[in-house]
Amino acid sequence: MNFPDKLYQRHAWRWHTLLPWLIFFMTMVITLGIWHTFRYTIYQSYYVQFEERIAQIKTTLSHRFYAYEQMLRGVESLFAAVPMPTYPVWYNYVSTLQQPDYYPQFTSIFFAKYRLDSEKDKYITQTQTSSVSHYTIQPAGKRPEYLPIVYQKSFTPIYLKNGFDLLTDPNHRVAIERARDTTLPSLTKQIQWLVPNQPEKTTGFFLYLPLYYQRHTTFDTVTARRANFLGVVLIAFSLDELTHDSLNRYADIAFTIQDSELQHLKNQINDNRVAYNPLHPYFSKVVFLEMGGQLWQIRLTTLPHFNIPAYYQIQYGVLIIGLIISLLLAGMTWSFIKTRRMNNRLRTEINKRIHLEKDYVIEKSYCV
Repeated sequence: MNFPDKLYQRHAWRWHTLLPWLIFFMTMVITLGIWHTFRYTIYQSYYVQFEERIAQIKTTLSHRFYAYEQMLRGVESLFAAVPMPTYPVWYNYVSTLQQPDYYPQFTSIFFAKYRLDSEKDKYITQTQTSSVSHYTIQPAGKRPEYLPIVYQKSFTPIYLKNGFDLLTDPNHRVAIERARDTTLPSLTKQIQWLVPNQPEKTTGFFLYLPLYYQRHTTFDTVTARRANFLGVVLIAFSLDELTHDSLNRYADIAFTIQDSELQHLKNQINDNRVAYNPLHPYFSKVVFLEMGGQLWQIRLTTLPHFNIPAYYQIQYGVLIIGLIISLLLAGMTWSFIKTRRMNNRLRTEINKRIHLEKDYVIEKSYCV
């Protein structure tokens, strides 16, 4: 074998050695491209599902708030028909609402009447005569104005009792004054209260609706609204029962509801993104919902059964399958090259033997 043939075989051997690795590298690049496309497509699909679920949860909460508002509007219509209903009339009306049947998270409904300090003694005397003899305004003390509870119907025990002055609680006062000055339903911040036979406090909210003396008149100014302010009707509802009853069909998402401030909403306008952790696959997002003049901060996080683990397994299954295919193709290429080299060696040996036989025959013929 001459020198050029040896040089050619040496370069061919190097090329044949690198070819399987080249095929393995190329197939892995294609696999990574397919994996990235597949991962992005599935991610987008679950992202859309998560965003749709967020919109559904916000809509459900808004509808439930609207239902509470309509309940209070119904009580407002009672005061429009009867200027000052007696307790039996009040009790019979609110009993027909069947709140525990339709809204298990609903705990209590109240009516509180606004009175100035100059009207306090006369008001207590009238209330004691018409309802109970031991009625008094609590907490005791002299104040410019009062908003004591007159009627209530509680379906679960609650700390508010008849005679309690709602204006003495800063949280209640803010919601009351907002409702009075805007004529719109107003929500308090989160409030906790103890319930008998329960180890933990109940967290909930109070929703206020203002009442005015001239109910068929539209008050254009805050001064007119304050001058004609009669009182409020309010309901209390449990946050835990609300989320359990209204949002139990969204069992694949965990969420928490907290009070927030309007400036937090302004700060979040340009950062309203969905967080995603590829190592521990889940989506997480913070959204804001304004209801009754109060801003809620809702943090939502997907749970394991949101199908994210399945997506997590499938995307790495694509990598494993691609790796196996790459190894198979590289192995087949290596086997083909090895077989071809063996065939070339065998062919070379056969040709060599054939030449030797020819030379032997020719040499023998000369001798003869």
